[in-house]
Amino acid sequence: MFKSEFPWYKAGWVLYIQESPGSNALCLCRQNVEHINSTKASRGNSKMDSPFLLQTFLDAATQIAIIATDDQGVISVFNSGAENLLGRSAKDLVGKATPLAFHEPTELQLRARDLLNTLGRMVSGFEAVVALTCETGHEVRDWTYVHADGTHIPVRLSVSPITCAQGEISGYLGMAMDIREERRALKEAGETGQRLESILSTAVDGIFTVNESGDILSANPAASRIFGYQAEELLGKPVTILMPEPYKSEHHGYMQQYMRTGRPKIIGKPGREVEGLRKDGSLVPLELAVSDIWLGEIFIFVGILRDISDRKAAEQALLETNRQLEERQKLLERDMDAAGEIQRQLLPKTLPFPEKLEIAWRFEPSIAVGGDIFNVIPLGSNSVGIYILDVSGHGVDSALVAVSVSQQLRPENGLVQWTGEADDPALATPPCQVVQRLDAAFPVERFDKFMTLTYLVLDTDSGMIRYCNAGHPPPLLIRADGEVVLLEEGGTIIGLGGITPFSEGMDRLGAGDTLLFYTDGVIEYEGSQDEPFGQERLVQEVNDLQGHKVESLLDSLLLRLYRYGDFAEPSDDITLLGIRLTRT
Repeated sequence: MFKSEFPWYKAGWVLYIQESPGSNALCLCRQNVEHINSTKASRGNSKMDSPFLLQTFLDAATQIAIIATDDQGVISVFNSGAENLLGRSAKDLVGKATPLAFHEPTELQLRARDLLNTLGRMVSGFEAVVALTCETGHEVRDWTYVHADGTHIPVRLSVSPITCAQGEISGYLGMAMDIREERRALKEAGETGQRLESILSTAVDGIFTVNESGDILSANPAASRIFGYQAEELLGKPVTILMPEPYKSEHHGYMQQYMRTGRPKIIGKPGREVEGLRKDGSLVPLELAVSDIWLGEIFIFVGILRDISDRKAAEQALLETNRQLEERQKLLERDMDAAGEIQRQLLPKTLPFPEKLEIAWRFEPSIAVGGDIFNVIPLGSNSVGIYILDVSGHGVDSALVAVSVSQQLRPENGLVQWTGEADDPALATPPCQVVQRLDAAFPVERFDKFMTLTYLVLDTDSGMIRYCNAGHPPPLLIRADGEVVLLEEGGTIIGLGGITPFSEGMDRLGAGDTLLFYTDGVIEYEGSQDEPFGQERLVQEVNDLQGHKVESLLDSLLLRLYRYGDFAEPSDDITLLGIRLTRT
């Protein structure tokens, strides 16, 4: 391509090297072509042919729009960067149009209005773009270009006047850069900042930033609220105004040590509980976490803290509640111990007819007080009444019902007393009647408890027994020859109001025969496989222990029971009562 083919060259634009001591400058200017040629001829051939060098420069600037005009605004240079930016061709614009072809018109009108105030005169059209450069020599301003397809493109435009050799303005040079990405980044940064500000403003935790000197850089609303300050009261203040002693005096030393050694005391350790000092001088319990971060070249500390006043109050309330519960538990335990002692006082102390009867018992309540009770009461010179009962449930209420029943069964209270000659057992209250009276006296709806009971009358001379079993595990009559008989005759549990009549059973106890009374805590005691001990296993164990004295029989039976359950704590009261007729 020859020089004459460059439209900008025809228009008198030249690119030359301005030499000066220590530096060279690449210059673009517009001059008379003949003057250019004569100047070049006088300098001889140059390796830097201005037209070609300028074209190379313009073509290389593909990301920057370079647009030059004459003094009337007609475009004389429109590089490839301008073509890429605006989607327009240089051949359609150079020498034919002004930059008004791609400037957003409303923006030009607004700029002209602003310049009226600045310059004190009206401007319009292309002059709105270049007027200020004539006064200041240079202007950089954000404008909106319109792409050939109508898309609006924000640009940052630098405009400078071009002067001729005589110093007069002969045109203008504009260099525009697409700032869409910058605008997008700024918008995103603004949105991010707004989100962050929203988070900080609504956070329930207090958030501080503090510089290396310990001065507060920022405090969110929650932080100000926790300490009773306005946010502006905290900015620039030492963070130690929020600390009580001794933390206040020690803080500077901690900061210096950390900055010197990097060894933290609380930095990076979450959940540390400290006390803060409010503006009014009161203390507030806090949970504090501190971290350090670099922001560019600035080193800051970030503290996140939570007011735990409510939690501390709840902890204190819980401690007080626990203390009260412990006191109540101690009172309850004393009451239960007292009730348990009363219950133990009702257990057999002196055993009747030791010359005829071998009697032993074992009683192990599941807790301090149980619902099991039993006794052997003399009925004249040759008869005894024997009862064993189990009140539903455990604890004090079950024990109180058991004690009440035992009181009813005392001979002096008339329920089991005889009505004729003292030595005539046939005149003792029949067991069936005793059970019926108890059923009427202790209804379920009154005490919210039911009970099982076996009541038996034994004539120690003849060995004759009469009994009534009210829903209780049947006592075992163990013959001296090994036969085992279950005493099952009777009826339902006590407390149902006689919905079915009770019946009475009879048998005879021979010399060497044994009666074994027990509660359901024995047969329901579970082994390691959650299988109950059971009545069948009880009979087998009793058979294995034939020939043992009653004391030894109960001890061995209890040991085998606990071995079966791996000595686990029983969930129900365990009661065993053994009576052997030694002679008739």
